Amino acid sequence: MTKLLSEIVRNPDKIIGLLKFSKREYLESLLEGNLYLNNFQHFKDQELKEKRKGQGDAYDLTLKMSSVHIEIRDNATGMTVASGTGNALMESKEDYQKHVYCTTAITADMLEVLDIKDGRCSTKLIIPDELKIKAEETFGDSVMLLDVNDFVSKIRRYCDVNKIMLVHNIVDYKDMSKNHLSRFKAFNEEMPSFYFEKDILFAYQHEYRFVFPNIISEEPETLHLDKLKDSNIIVSIKQFLNSDIRFGINLEN
Repeated sequence: MTKLLSEIVRNPDKIIGLLKFSKREYLESLLEGNLYLNNFQHFKDQELKEKRKGQGDAYDLTLKMSSVHIEIRDNATGMTVASGTGNALMESKEDYQKHVYCTTAITADMLEVLDIKDGRCSTKLIIPDELKIKAEETFGDSVMLLDVNDFVSKIRRYCDVNKIMLVHNIVDYKDMSKNHLSRFKAFNEEMPSFYFEKDILFAYQHEYRFVFPNIISEEPETLHLDKLKDSNIIVSIKQFLNSDIRFGINLEN
């Protein structure tokens, strides 16, 4: 019986690794330190343009409200003259112009435990079937296995030097057909957590986002980071999906 790392570690949401799917030429440019950013509007438009759910999400950063009851009352009598129930949308146009960089997170629930010896766990990467299909169809021809510490530290350093706001986290997937109080609060109070919520239909993406709230524009932007280390590896998607990829992890006592 398959045992996943998430069943034995204290923090199953810990990020073990990050992947970036794209065209090889773009990943080679990333190795040189060029971090290419799109705004949220780009990904909203992408779903509408392609008419399918792939990388794009037409309702990203949109507060969808279902089963909203509306009444129109006469001011003089207080009587209801019309009523109905429907759906509503709330959005911030400025939020759509904020820029984001998307990666795929490798978390403990994607790692099969092969062996545990002397406090070290040997694991094998298990790619969800839907992610495999979408990667081959829409995510480019190559993937970079990112050195998390190197990648994140260089983004942070660039943002610190250039006074750029940065928030990053794994995406929380919710059933957006329901009204979530926490999501209402995040939208109304402009909380960063609102950037990291998507419909459960996209859960296969295992997305980890880097959001730059004060980079606001209609056009793509490029951040020129320090060159990434050689520990960031590019392979073809075909090779990646057909390889046995293993991670050795030290377990805490």
